[in-house]
Amino acid sequence: MSKISKEIQQSFEKSESQLPCPSAMDGMPRSVEELLREIKLYQFQLEIQSEEIRQARLELEASRDRYADFYDFSPVGYITLDGDAVIKEINRTGTTLLGMQRDMLLHQRFAQFVAPEDRECWHGYFQSVLKHDNQQACELLLRRTDGICFFAQLHCLRLQNHAGDLAVRAVLTDITERKQAEINLRIASVAFETQESLMITDSMGVILRVNKAFTETTGYTAREVIGKTPLLLQSGCHDVEFYNEMWESIRNTGTWHGEIWGRRKNGELFPKWLAISAVKGIGGIVTHYVGSYIDITELINAKIAAEKSSRAKSEFLSSMSHELRTPLNAILGYAQLMEQEIPSLPPDQARRIKEITRGGWYLLDLINEILDLASIESGKVSLSPEYIPLHELLLECKTMMEPQAKQRGIQQNFCLPARSLLVYADRTRAKQVLINLLSNAIKYNSEQGTVEVTCHVNSLNRVRVSIRDSGEGLPSEKLEQLFQSFNRLGREAGAIEGTGIGLVVAKKLVEQMGCDIGVESTPGSGSVFWFDLIVADNQPHDFVE
Repeated sequence: MSKISKEIQQSFEKSESQLPCPSAMDGMPRSVEELLREIKLYQFQLEIQSEEIRQARLELEASRDRYADFYDFSPVGYITLDGDAVIKEINRTGTTLLGMQRDMLLHQRFAQFVAPEDRECWHGYFQSVLKHDNQQACELLLRRTDGICFFAQLHCLRLQNHAGDLAVRAVLTDITERKQAEINLRIASVAFETQESLMITDSMGVILRVNKAFTETTGYTAREVIGKTPLLLQSGCHDVEFYNEMWESIRNTGTWHGEIWGRRKNGELFPKWLAISAVKGIGGIVTHYVGSYIDITELINAKIAAEKSSRAKSEFLSSMSHELRTPLNAILGYAQLMEQEIPSLPPDQARRIKEITRGGWYLLDLINEILDLASIESGKVSLSPEYIPLHELLLECKTMMEPQAKQRGIQQNFCLPARSLLVYADRTRAKQVLINLLSNAIKYNSEQGTVEVTCHVNSLNRVRVSIRDSGEGLPSEKLEQLFQSFNRLGREAGAIEGTGIGLVVAKKLVEQMGCDIGVESTPGSGSVFWFDLIVADNQPHDFVE
């Protein structure tokens, strides 16, 4: 008997004891006495039943609230649809997934939350659910009211009430993360079958997986290397210090990349460009290493062949230039002797002699520039850096270019720096670069134009020398071709002579001095060619070899 029932029992016994004693009821009919006792008993039973019903109701309400919480706060959405796929019930998770309040979702068609590209799939799926008694699953792309799309999985089951009305219970799960993981897995699978050789090891360096490209370049099968370490691929060409530096980089930065020699299964050594990355898990602990490499044998062979070809070209140019210079000097010598006789020669002959002289000097300039270019490309040009007053260097070049400028009516304007400004450069080569740029600014300028030279020291401890002309300017698509050998940008047939080599030589010389050279130009507004020189300080600067 429950505690409450016992309390009622005690109450009943107490009330019974308060009834008149039998002697007091002797005058009463027997039936009245029995009736009173029966009434008390019925009252007692009713009170017990009433209390038990009240307790059952409380427990039922608590159970209902508990299951309502389970329903509302479940990690998945629960939705009840009618036979027309109209939402009749939905839990709180479902409202969160669809992005709308419950009272606004009720009586809405579920199809409006399906992305347009998946609506046909949804209609076919729902019709199938209505026709079958078993649970069915479907994956759809849903669109929230705020426009955000997510991948969802639906599990639906058809039900029918006693009145014969159809209803569909649906479980809605957000599977966006799973779908993204599947996409990433497919991408990783495709990437793993790239042409680059790939190898994955655990944190101890034991090989777990290799791709097809790895087996093709090494000659090993996957079964032969899985469970082993990369030691079987070492060439023996690198010392312990090399590998110590490699792993030090991986420990500090998580990556390493560089050129390294490997060994194939047949013992053949080959060069490869290797990149190693550490994969870290929870707490930043390294769990795996991923190594990828490409066989650069063909690249190195091509580089060697290109260097050999470049040397052969330079040697050929040097040899041919020397062979041409000897007879050319003789031609120029005779032409100069004949020029001395011009006053006594007929005008036609005098003109021809001048043409011979002009052409000879042009060819000599071309040969000298070819020799310069060949020497630079072969690495035979050695620089002799020294501290140079930039003021003095600019004045020398201005004086040298004055006759050419006057011949074309060009005004040279030099904004000279302070006399104390020193640059650390090869004097001869710096002058060669400046004269080349000044010569171009004069040659390709407009008649009666101007050439302005300015200097500016920047924050990188460099002084920028800029040469601005007032010529036609150049379109942007032609600027990239300026520093290409023998490229005169279509002016080969023009009246202005040039070799198409000077700017190439200037660029290589400036870069060899550890600086930059460039150009800015706008059609109709002239061009600005500039190059940098190192501002001298108390420490010498190393030039690029």
